[in-house]
Amino acid sequence: MVSIPSLWLPILLSAVFVFLASWIMHMFLPYHRSDFAKVPNEGEVQDALRRFNIPPGDYMLPNAGSPAGMKSPEFQEKFKKGPVLVMTVFKGGSMNMGGSLAQWFVYLLIVGVFAAYVTGRALQPGATYLEVFRFAGCTAFLSYSGRSDSCRASRDPAGLPDSRTRPSDHSVSNHLRTLRLAKARSLSAGRIETASLFSLSR
Repeated sequence: MVSIPSLWLPILLSAVFVFLASWIMHMFLPYHRSDFAKVPNEGEVQDALRRFNIPPGDYMLPNAGSPAGMKSPEFQEKFKKGPVLVMTVFKGGSMNMGGSLAQWFVYLLIVGVFAAYVTGRALQPGATYLEVFRFAGCTAFLSYSGRSDSCRASRDPAGLPDSRTRPSDHSVSNHLRTLRLAKARSLSAGRIETASLFSLSR
């Protein structure tokens, strides 16, 4: 068994490496540039929503409020007419990536700690490189593949937004937000006969 404090250097170096690799991928590769589609008449949509002064937060439209409400004719009619939205409202103003990048780096450190814990408990000191890489790499891969935050602009047969999860967001809070939104979409889909089930996947 290897203690986590003794692995502080690999944990830190792995976080730095993944941070730099993700920066290069997002800045110079077009991989995530199509994650979000542009709304038609974007300016008019913004002007229409601005007058409601919606506070920052996560919203679903229409929102039944409860499982019983999803059975009501009013909700069914609203859902049928559309549009059906799952949206996040951010506070307006200048964009500041500093906080999100800091949260992303903290998340990388947390992943490194868990990878070190699993590997340190599974292997003894002096284990070969491939054995260490197998446990640490698998743990880190599962941790990163569980992150999701990008909703692509496609729809399923029921008209629900189809979420394709990718590690494109630099924020642990946004990762949790995405899981909550996906749960809300699944709940709504389960209450409507015409809705098809979908799952979070890469």
